[in-house]
Amino acid sequence: MPIPVNKPKNAWEGVGAGQTATARIGVGMRIHNLMIPYSGVTLAEMTEIRVIANGQTIQRLIGADVVDKVNQFDAKNAANGIITINFERTGLISRAGREITAIDTTTHPKIKVPITTLSLEVDIAGTATNPVLGAPNAKELPMAKEPSELLVFKRVFGYDPQGSGEFQIADLPKTGAINRIIIKSSATINNIKVDRNNYTAFDRTKAMNELIQNDGVRVPQAGYYVIDFTEEGYGQDWLEVQGATDFRLKLDMAGAGHLDVIVEYLDTLKG
Repeated sequence: MPIPVNKPKNAWEGVGAGQTATARIGVGMRIHNLMIPYSGVTLAEMTEIRVIANGQTIQRLIGADVVDKVNQFDAKNAANGIITINFERTGLISRAGREITAIDTTTHPKIKVPITTLSLEVDIAGTATNPVLGAPNAKELPMAKEPSELLVFKRVFGYDPQGSGEFQIADLPKTGAINRIIIKSSATINNIKVDRNNYTAFDRTKAMNELIQNDGVRVPQAGYYVIDFTEEGYGQDWLEVQGATDFRLKLDMAGAGHLDVIVEYLDTLKG
């Protein structure tokens, strides 16, 4: 099997305070992650990161600081001048399970919807003093024998519970499968329950959830509540929601606060 190599990609365009920086990533390889060197700008000042394939936003990441916290949840080191955007699912037992969601931009004949363009966009806050972004560095491989068109799509939804008690979220899109749901909350969430077609797929207190994840391959982060179906390291432990008649989260809130709900969908790129 070929060994992954790290290679710098194209330089950024439009880097500046209050601007959107764009890096056009070349195609032809299987890309597992992108590492972005940065200086003169904090993680929080990189307010949104978007991964765009064939003109479609496949990942919307609300701030490099959130990306960093999710990476730390995946037992990665905290960002220190380099922030990593992962496409493969880290911390899984098998190599195939990890790499199945790498972005394949090759021209393998089995790929039904080839990726012909791939780019990154980073919104930079106007408060950044002297933002500098180094060329993204890609961990990549050449064409695989058995390519995968499965991708991790990341979407963000905002909610504002007005007080303590049960808060239901029943309007998340029901497409493909869900790898995990990451909730960034300014208020304590005592318990989270996930129902699909009146079947309870997840029901845990905050303490129980963090204990289980600490015993596995994850590192819980303060202010983040994660429903992680792959927490034991098994890549096929996802939750199918395609075709579900009802899918909802039931959150036992300790008080009012804002919720950023980041859903990782497993799906294929549509033509």
